[in-house]
Amino acid sequence: MQKQDKLAGRDFSFWKWFVACLHLIHEHIKPEWQKGLVCGFISREESEKKLLKEKPGTFLLRFSESSMENSQKSGVCGDLAMVLVEVDPADNKKKIFHLKKYLQASYLESQKALNRRLSDVLKMFKVADPSDPDKKRTLLRWSLSCV
Repeated sequence: MQKQDKLAGRDFSFWKWFVACLHLIHEHIKPEWQKGLVCGFISREESEKKLLKEKPGTFLLRFSESSMENSQKSGVCGDLAMVLVEVDPADNKKKIFHLKKYLQASYLESQKALNRRLSDVLKMFKVADPSDPDKKRTLLRWSLSCV
């Protein structure tokens, strides 16, 4: 592998990451990808910049570079990272949150076995409603258009 093929600060090449993302699309998120609901190839910084302009509850999905090392241990499939803008209850200001735990390829595979698509998985994310802590509300309310 040539030196310029490696991603900065990573132990894998751009091409290995790219193929892993293509595999993820094909195996787990093809319908959502075709509808433009997954931004995919967008940096962490760019996603934060876009979301800070949006209303709380807006989210986007991107391909994770940081989880590539772990995903390669179980096969060549990338992971999704969910980026969300929400109001931080501590200071009542907009804050960007990065959620990855439940969008790993292995989790999406387990949900696929239960006939759940990515859209079904995203609807399962719930949080306490700030106006009524005894109630739960949907965390993800508006998807940022990626087309």
